Amino acid sequence: MGVSINRYEALCFAALTRYYDFTFEKYRNNQQDLLLSADWFRNIKLPQDEISSFLAEISATGLDLSMCFQARNKGFNDFTCFRDKPVFRLPDTSFLIDAAFLAEKAESGIFWRIHNSLPKKERLEFHQIWGAAFEKYINWLLAESVDGTINRLYPNPKFAGGQEEICDAIIVTGNCAVLIEAKGATFTAEGKYGSDVSKLKAEIDEKLVATAEQRKGVVQLAVNIEQLFDRKCPRAVDSIDLSRIEKVFPVLVTRDDIGGSLVMNMYLAERFRNSFRRKNVSTTVTALFSLSAQDLELICGYLREASVSELLEERYRNDPVLKSSFWLVPNQIVKRIGDRRCEAFRQANEEFGNMVETELFAAKEG
Repeated sequence: MGVSINRYEALCFAALTRYYDFTFEKYRNNQQDLLLSADWFRNIKLPQDEISSFLAEISATGLDLSMCFQARNKGFNDFTCFRDKPVFRLPDTSFLIDAAFLAEKAESGIFWRIHNSLPKKERLEFHQIWGAAFEKYINWLLAESVDGTINRLYPNPKFAGGQEEICDAIIVTGNCAVLIEAKGATFTAEGKYGSDVSKLKAEIDEKLVATAEQRKGVVQLAVNIEQLFDRKCPRAVDSIDLSRIEKVFPVLVTRDDIGGSLVMNMYLAERFRNSFRRKNVSTTVTALFSLSAQDLELICGYLREASVSELLEERYRNDPVLKSSFWLVPNQIVKRIGDRRCEAFRQANEEFGNMVETELFAAKEG
């Protein structure tokens, strides 16, 4: 595109601010408030060709959208074309289709731009790198959020005497251990929005449970918990003493929002239960908990005042079937503590805002 990643993110933010206080009342008073033209960016100190390239990237004409839907339409709730092009382009101006889709472009737009520019054989490697980056992000977020007393974090724990990784993180809270596996897998529109449930199930199993060749998050947690707490011969862990652990909480965190959607936790908990040989272990193991990245970002605001284990137990107590998602279930611990925000996440957003300001108003022409 000829636009740096920082400038692309900054321009997404600049376009979104056009609509931050948009209301139907404002539209009735002045219909021009709905439009997004190049003139909106007139005070930004960026080359015009970069702005034009950005606008072309996020927008589409009616014909473009029609051709997109004819080429791939996976069902009534498949808005992939609008997610890809959240701005409707007219000959002399444009207008926003959906604000949330435009906000997503700051992340997803970069991902799919890189994905689509790579030869097919290199795309798998890129997805693996993206997944590894997500795992690092989750461990950074947790490390910045725990206090080392209520919740003690051990990132990337390994079995003693080798390099075999158990999971992405273990959090020890009193006599409880929370084993976290983070999955940055990207799900297809066909699986998420199509009408064929079997395709969605197959994709969930492939990316979050297991394949014939490889254990994924759910089965990986089941197998490694069995080894850690085997009745006869438990495997030791480097730098962590788990001998006093009485209860284990398996947790799967997905970058995709699918991990926090309705019924998803119930399904993944069932797959975990079917993969786990409970009689082989010497400690209590709870149902598997499924969280999206956004769920965890919100939970992290409470980790200096509450343990992860008690937050999960309260979630389970009020929804033992696990049909709902974490933040749709009443949680008395959260209610007692009150509204909290993750400080590390807040600071990161502030740094992002500073970057946006620098890119938009301190950059030099050319």
